[in-house]
Amino acid sequence: MSKKFNISFIVMIALALLYACERNATDVNKDNARLIVYLTDAPTTAYDSVVIYFHQVSAHIEPDWVHLNLEAQRVDLLEWSDGRTLVLGSGDVPAGEYSQVRLIIDSAKVVWNGVDHKLMVPSGAQTGLKFNLHFAIAEGATYELVADFDASRSVVKTGANLFLLKPVIRVASKALTGSISGTVTNPGEETYAYALQGTVQDADTVSKALVRQTDGYFILSFLPEGGYRVHVSSPGGLAYEQENVSVTAGSNTDLGSITLQ
Repeated sequence: MSKKFNISFIVMIALALLYACERNATDVNKDNARLIVYLTDAPTTAYDSVVIYFHQVSAHIEPDWVHLNLEAQRVDLLEWSDGRTLVLGSGDVPAGEYSQVRLIIDSAKVVWNGVDHKLMVPSGAQTGLKFNLHFAIAEGATYELVADFDASRSVVKTGANLFLLKPVIRVASKALTGSISGTVTNPGEETYAYALQGTVQDADTVSKALVRQTDGYFILSFLPEGGYRVHVSSPGGLAYEQENVSVTAGSNTDLGSITLQ
């Protein structure tokens, strides 16, 4: 066997191994299963818009990364709050056990007081935000994940007109989540509802929703099953709070009419 043939053979093997490790979702058996990754966001009025350019959405099944989206996608996070969702990536994937989801961000910007500012993206986001999620997709089934991107906590103003993206994202199976809703009888401007877990001193905001001024309605979406403390407050100091609000997957817990006091 000639030296030239040896080199060609090695190159062919290397390319075959690379292709095996990085596959597009559309390259696999389309009859296996389907995976859909949605994006939603917690509302904020601190910025006019927060635009993220997502370059790639992938899921890991040993030993491969299966790509759901390989094209840059422009997303204004503030357009996808209060239960609204956008499909970040979807595709036909092998059935089996998955361990991670990866989001790659190309670039970002923030519009603050009507002026565009570059939103600095850390190297970790450019090489891939990885979420350790262990889930199984059965053959012929569709599995839906929701990435809850909290813009209000993800954008950090570090100096004079300097902004840093520090992604705060919660990822959950859509089928394993529920919601909490209610209607505020006396809503004010920028009244927010929060679903909290943990102690009062060390509470974690799991979800946040803007209360509509027109009718007082709010919905805290994509909450994993469990108990929550619901807090509703307005800038004027009026508030409402209810402990031990239970959430069941696939259903909504309606708190009914709420009056801020």
